[in-house]
Amino acid sequence: MHSRTVTGAAPAPAPENSTNLVNAASADATGLSASRKDGRDKADVKSEKELDKERKKADKNAKFQAKKKAQPGPPGSAGNKKDKNDKKDKKDQKDKDEGVLPAYVEETAKGDKKMLKSLDDPYHKAYMRAVVESAWYDWWEKEGFFKPEFTQDGEPKAKGTFVIPIPPPNVTGKLHCGHALATSLQDLLVRWHRTQGYTTLYLPGCDHAAIPTQAVVEKMLWRQEKKTRHDLGRPKFLETTLAWVDEYKGNITAVLKRLGGSFDWTRKAFTMMNFSTAVIKVFVCMRQSYL
Repeated sequence: MHSRTVTGAAPAPAPENSTNLVNAASADATGLSASRKDGRDKADVKSEKELDKERKKADKNAKFQAKKKAQPGPPGSAGNKKDKNDKKDKKDQKDKDEGVLPAYVEETAKGDKKMLKSLDDPYHKAYMRAVVESAWYDWWEKEGFFKPEFTQDGEPKAKGTFVIPIPPPNVTGKLHCGHALATSLQDLLVRWHRTQGYTTLYLPGCDHAAIPTQAVVEKMLWRQEKKTRHDLGRPKFLETTLAWVDEYKGNITAVLKRLGGSFDWTRKAFTMMNFSTAVIKVFVCMRQSYL
């Protein structure tokens, strides 16, 4: 059997066949039904999962549009202003109907146990911090509840002692949230050990902070009077500094009491003890002795 080699270009298809091939390729490159189609020239067929996803998306969009319509207009719009005015009018009317209570005045004498009133009292119908907390601390302090408790022989209790000296706040400024947190945690430990039968002491006090205190006083002088410590002179500047210290020691003490810390205020300390005369005398004696 002999094979014959064909040479030359392939014959061109008939014109009508060319048109049919081009149209078929444009509709479906494989000449078959593409995936997700019922057949040639038919629409896509979506799965049940895709249809469910589209339904959820449409529901979500409808809810969003409804919520958007229900919201008040942007700040400054007429609708928003009207809503605010309506709320204010309702609040004013409510205050007028109920009667706004004047500032609370504690009737308990300072140092006495707080007088409790009926819950029908206007100030006790709801929680009011100033009403609930007033008078108690003065009574605790007067009764000496926070002083260390000893045995009849003056010795600590059998359980032992538990003492926390407060990290003394500087008199350069007022207390902040960090002091409140530290005081709360320390007071919790002291009170717990007190209930366990220990002889406890929570020691309050302040730190003079020397150079930082001098710096804040100098800044205060310049800000208020445009003067330096040299303009005042040493005696007047010391007097001004001590006045600052007394004021801020008072502020610190008041805040610590407001926090309810179980401090023994009879032992309040200040880190600048009155040893100046003794120190000067010892220094002069050493100087005269050539030490």
